[in-house]
Amino acid sequence: NFEQIKSWLTNCDTGHGSRCGSATKPPDLSPTWRFIDCQTRQLVDLPAGSEYFALSYVWGDTSVDEVDATELQSNKLPPRTAQVIEDSIVVVLKLQVRYLWVDKYCIHQWNTDEKHRQIQNMNSIYEGAIATIVAAAGDDASYGLPGVNGKSRKKQPTAELGCVSLISSLPQLPIVLAETKWATRGWTYQEAILSKRCLFFTDYQVYFNCG
Repeated sequence: NFEQIKSWLTNCDTGHGSRCGSATKPPDLSPTWRFIDCQTRQLVDLPAGSEYFALSYVWGDTSVDEVDATELQSNKLPPRTAQVIEDSIVVVLKLQVRYLWVDKYCIHQWNTDEKHRQIQNMNSIYEGAIATIVAAAGDDASYGLPGVNGKSRKKQPTAELGCVSLISSLPQLPIVLAETKWATRGWTYQEAILSKRCLFFTDYQVYFNCG
């Protein structure tokens, strides 16, 4: 329900004051930072004043989107990337934004010096994003974002007692995250801590977390 997610972001923007207000201010990024243009699948400089989402996920052992230096130097994504990246592109466009930052493609993987400089400044990326899309389901990038790609989520428990319906509110976010591979990595922990807002895509539902 992308309208529901948009309402969470809007309510945060308008009602939460300075604790969350800076989440939508694009950072002052140098030209060395590249972003995925989700409309064209090109890797581009972020236009001045543009908003973007970031992605936090576990790479795992999947080889679907092995970084090809020659292809990336031509500033375009491969025809097919890992499912989590394809799903994140869908999310960004559904939320009426155009740009997405994914470390595997947006960091210059073949340039050691540039890669080191960018890793040292990851806080700028995650703090400046509208929100970070967190892939908190599955063990690797091939699993994708439940609810986006048709992958079934765990059924919400319900019971009917006469004319009364009892419906579970589903587990709280800390309980869900404790079961995930995503929560076992120091790298992803850093990404969540640095983010002003997170959208956690899990096998149960989407959770929203902000300041």
